[in-house]
Amino acid sequence: MAASRGNAGAETFAATTCRALAAGHYQTDRQDGQDGQDGGTAMQGTVVKFSRPRVRRGMEETVTVRRPHTTLPAPETAAGPEGSVPAGGAVPTAVRRQRLTLFQGGALEAAEHLANHNGRDSDLEPDGKGNAPCVPCVLDFASDSNPGGGWRSKQQGTQEEELCRCSSLGICLEAHFERTGQANYMPSMGVVYAPEVLVLRRGSRRGGGRGGGRGGGRGG
Repeated sequence: MAASRGNAGAETFAATTCRALAAGHYQTDRQDGQDGQDGGTAMQGTVVKFSRPRVRRGMEETVTVRRPHTTLPAPETAAGPEGSVPAGGAVPTAVRRQRLTLFQGGALEAAEHLANHNGRDSDLEPDGKGNAPCVPCVLDFASDSNPGGGWRSKQQGTQEEELCRCSSLGICLEAHFERTGQANYMPSMGVVYAPEVLVLRRGSRRGGGRGGGRGGGRGG
């Protein structure tokens, strides 16, 4: 989407994002980096349409997830046979081999890379098992009192603000805050989970959306 780069750049980015989400479509612009490294290209001036009911569903399904404090099993017992459940059920029921990959780029760039490679590293061959497409989950540091931080006004800001300017995450968090109120929005032992987030642009500034932490949403 096109947006000006003046002192009100962040406000303009937020405004164009909100207008696009309300309209159900937007027009690409090279400023938004639509022709990125992973091949998901779109010609300049292309009109991209998406489902407005999907946007509303994302706002309605954003929830606060809170679990009571639990004690994890000792390291030597945490990883049992695949599918086993450690005593107390304090960890996910399926324990599988995991792989950590360092990616140089923003959070949305990394999520796009995972989605385009079906959650696998680019140097690995497809497993041929017909696995469902990867839907990455982005974990970010988030404000517990101001949903989205200053994403509607700040020109340079936090990872959360950058993610909100580039997607539907901001309006999902705001809608959830209105439903729950500040006291129940993000407790100290909880997170806000947005399962349906539409990503409209890779970033409003180069290298935006780095890092990881509390709060977040899943790219759709």
